[in-house]
Amino acid sequence: RFSQGSLRSVLIGPAQAWSQLIVQVTEATGNDQYGVDVAGVDLAGRETLLKSQLKSATGLSDISASLFPFLKLTLRMNDDIDLTPVQLRKWLVTYTPLAEGILTYSGTKQTESVQEGQEWRTTFGFTNISSRNFTDSLLVQVDVFSSEQPSTERRTFKIKPPSPTDTSKFSVAVKTRGKAGLNDITVFVNPRVLPEMFYDNNVLALYEHLDVEADRTGPVLDVTVDGRHVTNGDAVSSSPVIVAKVIDQNQFLLKTDTTGINLFLRYPCALENCPYERINFSRPDVSWRPATSVTDFELTFLPQGLEAGEYAL
Repeated sequence: RFSQGSLRSVLIGPAQAWSQLIVQVTEATGNDQYGVDVAGVDLAGRETLLKSQLKSATGLSDISASLFPFLKLTLRMNDDIDLTPVQLRKWLVTYTPLAEGILTYSGTKQTESVQEGQEWRTTFGFTNISSRNFTDSLLVQVDVFSSEQPSTERRTFKIKPPSPTDTSKFSVAVKTRGKAGLNDITVFVNPRVLPEMFYDNNVLALYEHLDVEADRTGPVLDVTVDGRHVTNGDAVSSSPVIVAKVIDQNQFLLKTDTTGINLFLRYPCALENCPYERINFSRPDVSWRPATSVTDFELTFLPQGLEAGEYAL
Protein backbone atom coordinates (compact mmCIF):
# COMPACT_ATOMS: atom_id res chain seq x y z
CA ARG A 1 0.00 0.00 0.00
CA PHE A 2 1.25 3.48 -0.90
CA SER A 3 1.45 6.47 1.44
CA GLN A 4 3.98 8.96 0.07
CA GLY A 5 6.84 9.15 -2.44
CA SER A 6 8.58 11.21 -5.10
CA LEU A 7 9.68 11.02 -8.72
CA ARG A 8 12.64 12.93 -10.17
CA SER A 9 13.29 13.94 -13.76
CA VAL A 10 16.48 13.76 -15.74
CA LEU A 11 18.60 16.90 -16.15
CA ILE A 12 16.75 19.32 -18.45
CA GLY A 13 18.64 21.81 -20.66
CA PRO A 14 20.86 23.60 -21.23
CA ALA A 15 18.65 26.55 -22.06
CA GLN A 16 19.18 30.02 -23.42
CA ALA A 17 15.81 31.00 -21.93
CA TRP A 18 13.18 29.08 -19.96
CA SER A 19 9.55 29.17 -21.07
CA GLN A 20 6.92 26.97 -19.41
CA LEU A 21 6.25 23.91 -17.28
CA ILE A 22 3.28 21.69 -18.17
CA VAL A 23 2.10 19.08 -15.65
CA GLN A 24 -0.72 16.53 -16.05
CA VAL A 25 -1.63 13.81 -13.53
CA THR A 26 -4.51 11.32 -13.36
CA GLU A 27 -6.30 9.39 -10.62
CA ALA A 28 -6.08 12.30 -8.20
CA THR A 29 -8.63 12.20 -5.37
CA GLY A 30 -9.53 14.74 -2.76
CA ASN A 31 -7.15 13.10 -0.32
CA ASP A 32 -4.12 13.34 -2.64
CA GLN A 33 -1.49 15.94 -1.88
CA TYR A 34 0.97 16.43 -4.71
CA GLY A 35 3.01 19.03 -6.55
CA VAL A 36 6.05 19.52 -8.70
CA ASP A 37 9.20 21.20 -7.37
CA VAL A 38 11.50 22.99 -9.83
CA ALA A 39 15.22 23.15 -8.98
CA GLY A 40 17.76 25.21 -10.91
CA VAL A 41 21.14 23.60 -11.62
CA ASP A 42 24.23 25.71 -12.31
CA LEU A 43 27.30 24.70 -14.34
CA ALA A 44 28.98 23.31 -11.21
CA GLY A 45 26.04 20.95 -10.66
CA ARG A 46 24.69 22.77 -7.59
CA GLU A 47 20.90 22.59 -7.19
CA THR A 48 18.72 25.45 -5.88
CA LEU A 49 14.98 25.06 -5.22
CA LEU A 50 13.21 27.76 -7.26
CA LYS A 51 9.51 26.78 -7.31
CA SER A 52 7.50 24.22 -5.35
CA GLN A 53 4.13 22.45 -5.29
CA LEU A 54 3.16 23.29 -8.87
CA LYS A 55 0.03 21.45 -10.07
CA SER A 56 -0.63 22.96 -13.49
CA ALA A 57 0.96 24.86 -16.34
CA THR A 58 3.34 27.49 -14.94
CA GLY A 59 5.54 30.08 -16.61
CA LEU A 60 9.29 29.71 -16.09
CA SER A 61 10.50 32.83 -17.93
CA ASP A 62 11.42 34.46 -14.61
CA ILE A 63 14.15 31.86 -14.06
CA SER A 64 17.58 33.11 -15.20
CA ALA A 65 19.05 30.69 -17.73
CA SER A 66 22.47 32.30 -17.30
CA LEU A 67 22.45 31.39 -13.60
CA PHE A 68 20.61 28.08 -14.02
CA PRO A 69 21.15 26.63 -17.51
CA PHE A 70 19.68 23.31 -16.31
CA LEU A 71 16.53 22.34 -14.38
CA LYS A 72 15.39 19.27 -12.48
CA LEU A 73 11.80 18.40 -11.60
CA THR A 74 10.59 16.45 -8.58
CA LEU A 75 6.98 15.22 -8.23
CA ARG A 76 6.13 14.79 -4.55
CA MET A 77 3.04 12.71 -3.66
CA ASN A 78 1.26 11.99 -0.37
CA ASP A 79 -2.03 10.21 0.46
CA ASP A 80 -2.41 9.06 4.06
CA ILE A 81 -6.13 8.24 3.66
CA ASP A 82 -6.64 6.22 0.48
CA LEU A 83 -2.99 5.20 0.17
CA THR A 84 -3.24 5.56 -3.64
CA PRO A 85 -0.73 7.63 -5.60
CA VAL A 86 -1.56 10.02 -8.40
CA GLN A 87 -0.40 8.89 -11.83
CA LEU A 88 1.89 11.19 -13.77
CA ARG A 89 0.60 11.47 -17.32
CA LYS A 90 3.24 13.94 -18.50
CA TRP A 91 5.48 16.77 -17.42
CA LEU A 92 7.04 18.97 -20.02
CA VAL A 93 9.44 21.92 -19.92
CA THR A 94 9.65 24.21 -22.95
CA TYR A 95 12.74 26.37 -23.47
CA THR A 96 15.05 27.95 -26.04
CA PRO A 97 17.98 25.54 -26.50
CA LEU A 98 21.67 26.45 -26.72
CA ALA A 99 24.35 25.67 -29.28
CA GLU A 100 26.24 22.36 -29.18
CA GLY A 101 29.70 21.66 -30.58
CA ILE A 102 32.17 18.85 -31.21
CA LEU A 103 36.00 18.91 -31.35
CA THR A 104 37.82 17.38 -34.32
CA TYR A 105 41.51 16.70 -34.97
CA SER A 106 43.07 16.62 -38.43
CA GLY A 107 46.60 15.57 -37.50
CA THR A 108 48.27 12.17 -37.33
CA LYS A 109 47.38 9.68 -34.60
CA GLN A 110 50.92 8.30 -34.52
CA THR A 111 53.57 9.50 -32.07
CA GLU A 112 55.47 12.51 -33.42
CA SER A 113 59.15 13.11 -32.60
CA VAL A 114 60.81 16.51 -32.41
CA GLN A 115 64.13 17.79 -31.09
CA GLU A 116 64.08 19.61 -27.77
CA GLY A 117 63.52 23.28 -28.43
CA GLN A 118 61.68 22.63 -31.70
CA GLU A 119 58.09 23.90 -31.64
CA TRP A 120 55.36 21.32 -32.26
CA ARG A 121 52.21 22.52 -33.99
CA THR A 122 48.98 20.89 -35.19
CA THR A 123 45.43 21.87 -36.17
CA PHE A 124 42.05 21.24 -34.54
CA GLY A 125 38.51 22.22 -35.45
CA PHE A 126 35.39 22.90 -33.39
CA THR A 127 32.10 22.32 -35.26
CA ASN A 128 28.71 23.72 -34.28
CA ILE A 129 26.41 20.71 -34.73
CA SER A 130 23.27 22.58 -33.66
CA SER A 131 20.99 25.17 -35.25
CA ARG A 132 21.86 27.78 -32.60
CA ASN A 133 24.64 30.34 -32.20
CA PHE A 134 27.04 30.34 -29.27
CA THR A 135 26.53 33.37 -27.05
CA ASP A 136 30.23 34.26 -26.75
CA SER A 137 33.74 33.39 -27.90
CA LEU A 138 34.98 29.96 -26.84
CA LEU A 139 37.83 29.30 -24.41
CA VAL A 140 40.38 26.66 -25.45
CA GLN A 141 42.40 24.94 -22.71
CA VAL A 142 45.59 23.09 -23.68
CA ASP A 143 47.36 20.84 -21.15
CA VAL A 144 50.78 19.29 -21.82
CA PHE A 145 51.79 16.55 -19.39
CA SER A 146 55.48 15.61 -19.44
CA SER A 147 56.00 12.12 -18.07
CA GLU A 148 59.72 12.36 -17.23
CA GLN A 149 59.50 15.39 -14.91
CA PRO A 150 56.51 14.83 -14.26
CA SER A 151 54.79 18.17 -14.75
CA THR A 152 51.78 19.74 -16.43
CA GLU A 153 51.81 22.98 -18.39
CA ARG A 154 48.50 24.72 -19.12
CA ARG A 155 47.69 27.61 -21.40
CA THR A 156 44.42 29.06 -22.64
CA PHE A 157 43.24 31.20 -25.53
CA LYS A 158 39.95 32.04 -27.21
CA ILE A 159 38.56 31.21 -30.65
CA LYS A 160 35.72 32.59 -32.72
CA PRO A 161 32.47 30.69 -32.07
CA PRO A 162 31.37 28.74 -35.18
CA SER A 163 28.00 29.43 -36.76
CA PRO A 164 25.51 26.54 -37.07
CA THR A 165 27.05 23.68 -39.13
CA ASP A 166 30.27 25.71 -39.46
CA THR A 167 33.75 24.88 -38.07
CA SER A 168 36.27 27.13 -36.34
CA LYS A 169 39.77 25.86 -37.07
CA PHE A 170 42.64 26.71 -34.75
CA SER A 171 46.28 25.76 -34.22
CA VAL A 172 47.88 24.44 -31.04
CA ALA A 173 51.60 25.08 -30.60
CA VAL A 174 53.75 23.51 -27.88
CA LYS A 175 57.20 24.76 -26.90
CA THR A 176 59.32 21.70 -26.10
CA ARG A 177 62.17 23.16 -24.04
CA GLY A 178 62.34 21.18 -20.77
CA LYS A 179 59.85 18.57 -22.03
CA ALA A 180 62.21 15.74 -22.97
CA GLY A 181 60.50 12.34 -23.26
CA LEU A 182 56.89 11.42 -23.98
CA ASN A 183 54.21 14.09 -23.57
CA ASP A 184 50.41 13.91 -23.42
CA ILE A 185 48.50 16.70 -25.22
CA THR A 186 44.93 17.40 -24.07
CA VAL A 187 42.74 20.01 -25.77
CA PHE A 188 39.41 21.10 -24.22
CA VAL A 189 37.17 23.60 -26.01
CA ASN A 190 34.67 25.37 -23.75
CA PRO A 191 35.77 23.68 -20.48
CA ARG A 192 32.36 24.17 -18.84
CA VAL A 193 32.42 27.94 -19.32
CA LEU A 194 29.34 28.17 -21.56
CA PRO A 195 26.51 25.66 -21.01
CA GLU A 196 26.25 22.74 -23.42
CA MET A 197 24.39 19.46 -23.22
CA PHE A 198 27.57 17.37 -23.58
CA TYR A 199 31.17 18.26 -22.78
CA ASP A 200 32.73 14.85 -23.51
CA ASN A 201 32.81 15.64 -27.24
CA ASN A 202 34.63 18.94 -26.54
CA VAL A 203 37.81 17.32 -25.25
CA LEU A 204 40.47 15.30 -27.06
CA ALA A 205 43.47 13.64 -25.42
CA LEU A 206 46.57 12.57 -27.38
CA TYR A 207 48.36 10.23 -24.99
CA GLU A 208 52.15 9.85 -25.44
CA HIS A 209 51.76 11.68 -28.72
CA LEU A 210 54.75 14.02 -28.55
CA ASP A 211 58.19 12.46 -28.16
CA VAL A 212 60.81 15.13 -27.45
CA GLU A 213 64.42 14.11 -28.03
CA ALA A 214 66.52 15.59 -25.23
CA ASP A 215 69.33 18.00 -26.04
CA ARG A 216 72.22 16.19 -24.33
CA THR A 217 75.12 17.85 -26.18
CA GLY A 218 76.43 20.91 -24.38
CA PRO A 219 77.51 24.08 -26.17
CA VAL A 220 81.11 25.00 -26.95
CA LEU A 221 82.65 28.05 -25.23
CA ASP A 222 85.17 29.82 -27.48
CA VAL A 223 87.26 32.65 -25.98
CA THR A 224 89.72 34.84 -27.86
CA VAL A 225 91.94 37.74 -26.69
CA ASP A 226 92.83 40.26 -29.36
CA GLY A 227 91.57 37.82 -31.97
CA ARG A 228 93.68 34.80 -30.88
CA HIS A 229 93.34 31.83 -28.61
CA VAL A 230 95.81 32.28 -25.74
CA THR A 231 97.39 29.74 -23.44
CA ASN A 232 98.55 30.16 -19.86
CA GLY A 233 101.44 32.61 -19.62
CA ASP A 234 100.80 34.36 -22.96
CA ALA A 235 101.34 38.11 -23.11
CA VAL A 236 98.38 40.35 -23.99
CA SER A 237 97.93 44.11 -24.41
CA SER A 238 97.00 46.40 -21.52
CA SER A 239 93.63 47.10 -23.20
CA PRO A 240 92.71 43.71 -24.66
CA VAL A 241 89.64 42.82 -26.69
CA ILE A 242 88.18 39.73 -25.02
CA VAL A 243 85.44 37.94 -26.94
CA ALA A 244 83.54 34.89 -25.65
CA LYS A 245 81.22 32.94 -27.94
CA VAL A 246 78.71 30.24 -27.02
CA ILE A 247 78.44 27.88 -29.98
CA ASP A 248 75.50 25.47 -29.94
CA GLN A 249 74.51 23.17 -32.81
CA ASN A 250 70.88 23.03 -31.63
CA GLN A 251 69.18 25.58 -33.88
CA PHE A 252 66.01 25.41 -31.77
CA LEU A 253 67.60 26.41 -28.44
CA LEU A 254 69.25 29.72 -29.27
CA LYS A 255 71.04 31.52 -26.44
CA THR A 256 69.14 34.79 -26.21
CA ASP A 257 70.09 36.04 -22.72
CA THR A 258 72.96 35.92 -20.21
CA THR A 259 71.34 33.40 -17.88
CA GLY A 260 73.93 30.85 -16.78
CA ILE A 261 76.89 32.91 -18.01
CA ASN A 262 79.32 34.49 -15.53
CA LEU A 263 82.51 36.42 -16.20
CA PHE A 264 85.32 36.65 -13.62
CA LEU A 265 88.71 38.36 -13.78
CA ARG A 266 91.55 37.90 -11.28
CA TYR A 267 93.81 40.92 -10.98
CA PRO A 268 97.44 40.90 -9.76
CA CYS A 269 97.74 41.35 -5.98
CA ALA A 270 100.13 40.75 -3.09
CA LEU A 271 98.24 37.64 -1.97
CA GLU A 272 99.33 34.15 -2.89
CA ASN A 273 95.84 33.37 -4.20
CA CYS A 274 94.30 36.56 -5.53
CA PRO A 275 90.46 36.59 -5.45
CA TYR A 276 88.40 36.69 -8.63
CA GLU A 277 86.16 39.71 -9.27
CA ARG A 278 82.83 39.13 -10.99
CA ILE A 279 82.47 41.40 -14.01
CA ASN A 280 78.92 42.79 -14.13
CA PHE A 281 77.30 42.77 -17.56
CA SER A 282 75.91 46.24 -16.97
CA ARG A 283 79.40 47.76 -17.04
CA PRO A 284 80.11 50.11 -19.99
CA ASP A 285 83.06 48.00 -21.09
CA VAL A 286 80.91 44.87 -21.43
CA SER A 287 78.47 44.19 -24.28
CA TRP A 288 76.70 41.13 -25.60
CA ARG A 289 74.41 40.04 -28.41
CA PRO A 290 71.97 37.11 -28.50
CA ALA A 291 72.34 34.16 -30.80
CA THR A 292 70.35 34.10 -34.03
CA SER A 293 69.85 31.50 -36.73
CA VAL A 294 73.08 32.70 -38.38
CA THR A 295 75.21 34.08 -35.51
CA ASP A 296 76.38 32.73 -32.15
CA PHE A 297 75.88 34.31 -28.75
CA GLU A 298 78.77 36.73 -28.28
CA LEU A 299 80.07 38.56 -25.19
CA THR A 300 82.70 41.32 -25.53
CA PHE A 301 84.79 42.62 -22.61
CA LEU A 302 87.03 45.66 -23.18
CA PRO A 303 89.08 46.40 -20.01
CA GLN A 304 91.18 49.52 -20.37
CA GLY A 305 94.68 50.32 -19.09
CA LEU A 306 95.43 47.13 -17.18
CA GLU A 307 98.61 47.31 -15.09
CA ALA A 308 101.42 44.93 -15.76
CA GLY A 309 101.08 41.60 -14.03
CA GLU A 310 99.49 38.19 -14.25
CA TYR A 311 95.74 38.02 -14.83
CA ALA A 312 93.36 35.10 -14.95
CA LEU A 313 89.99 35.00 -16.76
